Amino acid sequence: MAQPLQLQKELSFVHLIRLITLLLFAGLVRNAHAQPSGDEFLGMLGMPASYEPTAKLLALMENGDVRESYSPTSRTYTIESRDYGIALDFNQNFTLSGLRFYDSGFAYNKCPFTLPLYHKIRIHKSYFEERFRNYQSDSSNPFVYRGQFENGKVKVYFRDRHAELIELTADPNWLIVLDQQAFGNWGYRIIPDGKCLNPPCWEGQHTMIWDNGLKVEGAWKYGIPHGRIQFSDSSGMQYTGESKLGFLWGKGELTLPGSYTYTGDFVMGKRSGKGRAEYANGTRYEGDWLSDKMHGKGTFYYSDRYYYEGEMRADEINGKGKLYTPEGYIEGGFRKGRPHGYAEQYVNSSQTSLKGEWIDGLKEGKFELFSPIFGGRAMYFSKGEEIPAPE
Repeated sequence: MAQPLQLQKELSFVHLIRLITLLLFAGLVRNAHAQPSGDEFLGMLGMPASYEPTAKLLALMENGDVRESYSPTSRTYTIESRDYGIALDFNQNFTLSGLRFYDSGFAYNKCPFTLPLYHKIRIHKSYFEERFRNYQSDSSNPFVYRGQFENGKVKVYFRDRHAELIELTADPNWLIVLDQQAFGNWGYRIIPDGKCLNPPCWEGQHTMIWDNGLKVEGAWKYGIPHGRIQFSDSSGMQYTGESKLGFLWGKGELTLPGSYTYTGDFVMGKRSGKGRAEYANGTRYEGDWLSDKMHGKGTFYYSDRYYYEGEMRADEINGKGKLYTPEGYIEGGFRKGRPHGYAEQYVNSSQTSLKGEWIDGLKEGKFELFSPIFGGRAMYFSKGEEIPAPE
């Protein structure tokens, strides 16, 4: 029997079809500068909701007028933003299957983004016909035009001779191929195949237990945990927080014995958004996460006196940042945890600074040394070792 709490790749397709209804995004940090545009929208199609550009768009949308709906007939979950005039359609695997961009009207504000395939909201019909000659008008409606792009189709709807809706839909056969890969993007999810203590475990507050010691208590909807829950199992794993259709999704606290305790945001069963992790070896991290990895900006503490503050990429110190030590700090570029590119080293005791280029943690070339007592002078290095000045 499958473990009740496990990676989605181990879930049966039957569970997916039966259980997918209301779901989606939680706790990512709103970033008004992370606006997708143009072909980036095309890149979202066929990707999971946790895909970084899609996650940023959902975060941008989340504080406004957002509507969520689910169609059991088409097994499509839709999130639409009335403020940004955009709607996203996901299939039962939460792969993005369609995008819609709206003109202003009674329900929507005009979509402010740069649209894919050179489209524009409010383009005049005559200009559209001249510019988009590879589009064909619908045989049953002269105000609807159809076109194609790689792995999908596009429809443009006109009203009063101006485009009011542009709809992109991924090719269903292409999505089937991508669905084979979709399960690797899912994190922890509760499969409701245990024993319900107060049946039926469908709507409301319920408790379910499994033979392996897992016990889940909290809110249920559509036959699966959905809302605030808590669980524990025989290994000591514990979670208290929000869920969506069985996923750890929203704000919560997860403890994995001997590994870490994480408090913060979850998306699709993985740590995504803002959060803090305290590890069993005494280190900790506070900042941005994406799909279970430290990714974005944050602070990694080796100890209280030795820590890094800056950019992280895929669980590593990469980008611009500042490494603090008891002796001083190094500020500038980093790659895989080591200074790389231009950086400044500062020593507290002497108040001296050394500025120059680093390669994978080693000084290379000309550096400028400055001392408040002796002033400035040039120093030269090769593979981290000081060398005489070139003649």
